[in-house]
Parts: sequence; structure tokens; C-alpha cells
Amino acid sequence: MKKLVLIIFINVVLFSLTACYNIENMCDILGHYYKDIVISPTCEKGGYTLHQCEDCSYSYIDAEKTALGHNIIEVEEVFPTCNNEGNSSGTKCSRCNDKNDYTIYPALGHDMIIDKKVEPTCTTTGLTEGSHCSRCNYEIAQEVIPALEHEYSDWVIVINPSCNSEGKDEKTCIKCGNIIERDTRITGIENKVLVSNPVDQEYFVGKTLLTIGDSITCGVGLNDKTNEYYGKLVADALGMNVVNKGISGSVYCYGGSATTNNTLNASNIKNADVITIFLGINDFNHACKNGHAYGNPNYTSSDRTYYQVGEYGTTDTSTLYGALKVWSENIEQLKSIEGYEDKQFVIITPLISSWNASIGPRSWDQGKTNIHGHTLREYCTAIMRVYAEYGIPVFDANMLSGIYYNSSSDNNAVATGGDGVHINAEGHKILANSLIEFLLEGYSYEYRENNSNAHQYNKTIVDPTCTLDGYTKHICSICYDVYNTDFVNALGHEIIIDEKVEPTCTETGLTEGSHCAICNKVLVEQVLIPLIEHNFIDDKCVNCEIERYRLYLDDLIKYQGGINSTDGEIFNTFTNNWYSIIEIPKGTKQVKYQEYKTNGTYGIAFYEDDKYISGSCNKEKGGCISI
Repeated sequence: MKKLVLIIFINVVLFSLTACYNIENMCDILGHYYKDIVISPTCEKGGYTLHQCEDCSYSYIDAEKTALGHNIIEVEEVFPTCNNEGNSSGTKCSRCNDKNDYTIYPALGHDMIIDKKVEPTCTTTGLTEGSHCSRCNYEIAQEVIPALEHEYSDWVIVINPSCNSEGKDEKTCIKCGNIIERDTRITGIENKVLVSNPVDQEYFVGKTLLTIGDSITCGVGLNDKTNEYYGKLVADALGMNVVNKGISGSVYCYGGSATTNNTLNASNIKNADVITIFLGINDFNHACKNGHAYGNPNYTSSDRTYYQVGEYGTTDTSTLYGALKVWSENIEQLKSIEGYEDKQFVIITPLISSWNASIGPRSWDQGKTNIHGHTLREYCTAIMRVYAEYGIPVFDANMLSGIYYNSSSDNNAVATGGDGVHINAEGHKILANSLIEFLLEGYSYEYRENNSNAHQYNKTIVDPTCTLDGYTKHICSICYDVYNTDFVNALGHEIIIDEKVEPTCTETGLTEGSHCAICNKVLVEQVLIPLIEHNFIDDKCVNCEIERYRLYLDDLIKYQGGINSTDGEIFNTFTNNWYSIIEIPKGTKQVKYQEYKTNGTYGIAFYEDDKYISGSCNKEKGGCISI
């Protein structure tokens, strides 16, 4: 306890003493606390170490060093820059600035040049205004302005499509003046055209092409039907797989003797992405069982009601228009199946053909008509028109395949047309190339007003007949498309009565009939009335007054070498053990006979001056009996 009191007492004494004396006095009591500062020698001043008390102002020096003296060196001239000073040549101390003998050039500063603003266009980016120094890399950077989007006008018709050429539309960007074009093609429907929307070739890579068609699709006439036909060529060019569903001789129409192609169904097209349908030439050409329709004697009467073009809108499937309606509706139904919506259908019209059995198999006259009076172009127009109604693109190969026949000196059809119906390998290449172009153009339908240049029609007046209406026939001089207007009712028949002719013993008669005085068509056919039988009394017919002989034939077989006899000689003929008396007119000069046997019966025929009189034998096979 005594110690604690002592400590407190000492602290109080010390505090009192501190308050009575300054800091220096304290350092005298407690001692200095030094901080050492080393001063290096310079060119003109010596160096030393300074010891400075941190608690008071007391200090002292030691470790003194002499001045270094100046170290004079040469100075090279340095040109000033935008940011840095320059200097003239001279001398200077390498350690200080007191002996510098040169001139300082001030920094130049930047010489800024304006980089003008670049306006963006529809296809290129622009730049904001900026600037840069003409002497160095300093710049106020220009910022990129994004490219503008084109702002195009509406499509403008440059060339209307025609039946044998594509048309062209174009539209112009109102900002930059850029022009884009598209192809157009006719469709068979007024004011509706096909327009191109090009797709990249990569779109088709790895997809499957299925070709439906007739003998051309089957590759008839090719050495290598698998690899030379147009479908394989298209698939190879576009990187696709291909499936061939061609059926030789097949048609669109239903009910005739030719085969209706039945390959368009959900099962066949399940794995296909693009389906082409190439039919119609047989509907025009191949309308009978054993040949073509043009005047061919094998053309069956039952087929005469089939394969006509028909009327637009008809549901009669024996005609082309009716059958095409069924095909189009079938495609619509298939595309409604889940997973089938994106399948692409392309229709191909028949190629030009030289076949015409009535005037020769090598007539390239495209104005020729089949047995129904239709041109091939009428069939093509029907195909284009119906499928266009359903929005299914049609490639008009008939006019735009690249296979053409303008004249005997201007054509490639003779070289590529094979037999006039089936194209050869070169023809398949031409067809494939044009089909590839059509697929890549990605055609779709669009309405258009006043598409007046599609055809160049010439008028022909067809007068009415007794049974057929008259009309004005319009035939395109380019492609032979046909349509009719200004119908006039049929005239009707002018009936003439053909009077009844009564039969006699020697002449047959005819029933009453009638015929048309204008066209000579038989309206009511006169039916043959048989001869009436002679009514002989005393060997003279009371109806016709003809006289007769009685000739009796005996054992005819033994007289095969010829019989000479006199009038009235009687012969007996034994036939199955019964007698037959045959009467011939008086005056008969020659009798010919044929030995024939039916059920054991022999017969004979009589002729006068090589004119058959009676009996049942053929003159050419008979012998001769003179009487």
C-alpha cells in the first residue's frame, strides 16, 4: 500500500515539472530522438547527413561530401511533337539543369482535321463526324451508323409473261435507287400469275424428290433408265435423294382403257419432300388400248367418250378438267395430314410431241388436233388452270422446257425428241435443267390486273351444223391454245322422207326412212325387206312372170370333174338318203358347185354369168357345170 502511494506521488511531481518547462528542456532531461536525412552532393554543392531531432529543433550534420562538379555532355537536336517539347543541339550537364546550352522548342499541339460524317445507305453502314491529327495518331473516333433497310416501291410490270416466255417485274428502293427483279409466268387463269421467290440451293440438300409420271418418267428410250432420267439429274444437282413412281402409259383421266396413275397417295409420298407430277401427254395422245388416238383403227369405240378436255369446273372425271379437279383436291387433302403440310408439289405440263398416227409419226405441227379435235396446248392450259385454282405451282414444260420446234430449220426437238414422244438422254438433261431453275425460283401465285400479252390469238369462224353449235374459235399463233366465243345454236336437220320400196320376187325392198337434206345424215335407217317367194303356175311366176326349168342333180360327187348335159336333163342327188329337187330360172347358162359337207350334207350353188343366183356356197371355191 505504501508503494502505491509512492508511485502516485512521483507521477504528480513529474506532471508538475512538465508543465513548468518547454520541450527542449524535456529533451535535455530525457534525451533527443533523431531522424537521419542524407543529402546527396550535387554539381555545385557538397553532400552530408543531417540528424534532426523529431521532438525539438535541435540538429547537427556529419559525413560531409564535396560537390560533384558539372558533367557536360552534347545534346542532339530533337524536333518537337504534338505532345512533347523539342530542343536545338548544344550541351548540358548530365546531372543538373544549370549549365544547359540549347534552346527548348515548345510542343506543337495537335493539327486536327475533320473527318466528315458518312451517311448510311441501304446496303452500307455510315459514320458520325470525327477528327484526327495530321501529324500523329491522335483521333476523335467516328462511330458506326447502322445500314438503313431498303424501302421499296410496289412491283412494276416491265414485261408481261406470254405463253412462250417469262415476264419480268421490278421494284425500286426509294432511298438508294436499288432495283430488284423477279420472273413471272402465265397460269391459265386470267389476272393470276406465277411470281418467283428465289430459295437457296441448300434448302434442297438432303431432301427427297418423288417423281410421278408416265413412260417419260419411266425412262423409256434411255440406255440407263435409272441415272439418265430427269428426276435423277435434278436430284444429283440439288443434293437430293430420288424415288421414281412413273407408270408407262398412265393418264390423268378416269374410266378409259389407259391406266389412270394411282401413285399419289399418303403412303407413297410419306418420306418425300418435293413431289413432281408429269402427266397429260397420254390423255391427249394415248386414248386407246393398242395405239394412239389419231385416226388409229385400234381406237376402241368405248374410248371415244374419254380423254376429252371437257369444260372448266366439270366433275366428269372421264374428261381432263374433271380428273384434274380430283387430283387437286387429293393434294389438298394430303397436305392437311399432320406432318404433310410442308410437302412441296410441282406440276409439269406435257412436252411438245411429233406423234400423230393419222398424218405420220413425225409431224411437229403443234396445231394438230387429236380425235376429239383438241390441240395439245388445250390440255396444257387445262392443267395450268385447274392447279392454279388450288395454288399448286405448274412448270409449263410444254413451252418453257427449252425443247422447242419453231420450224424445220429452227428447233432442237428433232435431235432431243427421241421417237417424237419419249425424249432422249439429251432431252432429259434439258428438261432437268429447266426444272432445277423452276425449283430454285420458288414460284408462288399472285393476282395481277390486265395481263394482256399472254397469248396472240387469231380468230376462225366455225359455222353451225345440223347438230353442232357454231362459234368463233380463238387460236394462239404461238402455242395453239384455244378458246371459243360467240356461240350460235345448231341448225337442226332438214328431214327428207325416203319412201318405202316394195319387194318383188327378184328385188328386195326397203322400209320407209329419212335423211337430212343438209348433212345427208341418215336419221331413220331403211331396213331391207326380203324377196317375196315366186308363185309358179305351170312353171311361170304369176308375180314376176319369170319362167323356170327343173334341174335334177344326181350323185353330185362323181361329177366333180364337170358335167355336160342338155336342158331339162334330170339328175338325182342323194343326201342322207333323201332326194332334193332344186329349181333354177330358165335361161341359166352356167352352174357352179362347191362340195362341202356339214353333218354329212352336200350342197351346191348356182350362178348365171358369174352372178350368184341361189345356194349357199362361195363362188371362189366352186367347180363348174355347163348346161
